[in-house]
Amino acid sequence: SKTYFDCSNFYFEIDREDDFRRKGPSKENRKDPIVGLGLLLDANQIPIGMELFPGNESEKPILRNVIKKLKDKNQITGKTIHVADKGLNCAQNIAFSKENGDGYLFSKSVKSLPEKEKTWVLLDNDDKSCVEKFPYTFEIDGKKKTLCFTEKRLVTYNPKLASKKKYEIAKQIEKARNLCYSQAKRSEYGDLGKYVDFIDEDGEKAKASINESMIEKELKFT
Repeated sequence: SKTYFDCSNFYFEIDREDDFRRKGPSKENRKDPIVGLGLLLDANQIPIGMELFPGNESEKPILRNVIKKLKDKNQITGKTIHVADKGLNCAQNIAFSKENGDGYLFSKSVKSLPEKEKTWVLLDNDDKSCVEKFPYTFEIDGKKKTLCFTEKRLVTYNPKLASKKKYEIAKQIEKARNLCYSQAKRSEYGDLGKYVDFIDEDGEKAKASINESMIEKELKFT
């Protein structure tokens, strides 16, 4: 009567890809070829079925295809809870879940939320949960459509993860400062450029200064 579905992947320490083990977004942030896995569990978290797919295929449509295939194969007619991190919680997957009478448990980064929701997250109160209607925009037959779905939102905070993130940000900022002092070229900043204000337009030598407001914004939601 109730099942759960989630995706994961496995990496292989091999030099070359083959038809199945292909390079794609890895949960471990590795560059090795990977294989994706869709897993369907019963209410006691015992596996019912699984589906493997090449690592270079996007998990977003895979989630919908694999859930349908596994439910049909195992004659599952009850409610399936789709469990996914921020890589899979796109509007199409949420609409698919609702359309099929299923549920979902999706995580989102606070940084990716609209400003109104970020304001709520930062409110100084003890109750960090709410039930509201939230808009989602997606394409149907080439046309954009916005639907509102009622969701319960819950804010969670992990002190250890926050400490790790702040340490990583501090390292990036220090590296960006050193590049500013050495008058590095704009192209040398790479991802660190988000912490820097550039004055020049043509981009040979970068007259750069640290973007303090961006740093404050990064730390606020860490």
